[in-house]
Amino acid sequence: MHSAIRWINSEPPAQREFGNALVTMMLEAGSSTRIKNKARLTPLQLVDPTNKALRDLIQQHEYESLNAGDFVSADEIKGGGNVLVGASHQEEDDDEAEFSGSDEEERAEFERRKKSHR
Repeated sequence: MHSAIRWINSEPPAQREFGNALVTMMLEAGSSTRIKNKARLTPLQLVDPTNKALRDLIQQHEYESLNAGDFVSADEIKGGGNVLVGASHQEEDDDEAEFSGSDEEERAEFERRKKSHR
């Protein structure tokens, strides 16, 4: 990745689109943007500051990698039969709730509700 970025930096700005496509393929193939070279620089740190497209591409990949699995897509919600909407409207009945066991007063209240509910 570092070599590719150094090569892109040496090319004229008109060639950046091809270099950015190369980096995109490398990222899709599993290249890491977090590995540092001997000078302790990451690929992002090597990018020419005027190459905003490449900088944005690498930052977006880093963001997606760090947050993988933390997002729910709209398709998952639509396909799940409004799971999230239904869950927010369901309230748990305190009378049927199980005793948490934190203290004696709570236990007594739990037992009183349980008996009165029968």
